[in-house]
Amino acid sequence: MNDYDVLIVGGGTAGMTAAWALWNSKRTLKILLAEREAQLGGVLRRCIHRGFGLGYFKEDMTGTEYAGCLENRLSHTEIEIRRGTEVCSLTDDRTAWLAGVNGWEQVSFRKMILAAGCMERSVGSLAIAGVRPSGVYGSGEIQEMINLHHYRPGKCAVVLGCGDIGLIVARRLTLSGVKVRLIVERQKNSPAMERNIQECLIKYKLPLRLQSTVVCLHGMPRLTGVTVKNLLTGELERVACDTLAVAAGLIPDRTLTETLLGDKPDWLYYCGNCDYVHAVADSISFQAEKTALKIAEEII
Repeated sequence: MNDYDVLIVGGGTAGMTAAWALWNSKRTLKILLAEREAQLGGVLRRCIHRGFGLGYFKEDMTGTEYAGCLENRLSHTEIEIRRGTEVCSLTDDRTAWLAGVNGWEQVSFRKMILAAGCMERSVGSLAIAGVRPSGVYGSGEIQEMINLHHYRPGKCAVVLGCGDIGLIVARRLTLSGVKVRLIVERQKNSPAMERNIQECLIKYKLPLRLQSTVVCLHGMPRLTGVTVKNLLTGELERVACDTLAVAAGLIPDRTLTETLLGDKPDWLYYCGNCDYVHAVADSISFQAEKTALKIAEEII
């Protein structure tokens, strides 16, 4: 069984930044970074829009460029990086089971950073009636289909959620040739940053319905429309579409810790969106550096 000073789970913004900061502050540490995907970067790989790096790198870049900068720093370190490796379980005695291309492996560690990011709220977690046809996607799935695989998800779409991710997805759908029939938001105002409101909603003249939500899905096997309810008046409207993009929020992914007993142990640190949902990636990097420096001080 291999022993490590620090095990980092997740190779996105938080994981890559924390790994580099740990190595940079104490180069004698034995660090293992495990990422389930074949590539590092996490959600950054599918974010081809700008707005990343202004705070951390002092440069306006795309998500993919931001990920590239973080990964490039790691290439000059002695950190052990395992791509395509899933950390399947933890035990209270500080051991973990990993599954990768070479099979199963058990490792031990002194400290662990969980940087697993977030899970999207799926349509199944929302109070939406009707069947569950194809054509209903999370915002991350939409970005991956279009930005990574160059696949257009449909011809006409409704976007549920007018936060930053919802607006960015609506703009990407528009640019890929999908007609955005409506953006639906429960709140009185869009919770998105002003930059995204201007560059997505206003610039592309996207239709927005505030204080409304999707209450029913129609069609089988493919989505043919949704029913939108005005939360003030109760009025119902059926909107034809073959795609529903759900951008209804994120939930920190701490699934891995369910195998532990009792309260969070003192050797476990949550970092990035796994700790709480950050507005921008730069904030995640700053938090990851702070967490890494604290761990480096504690390890003698």
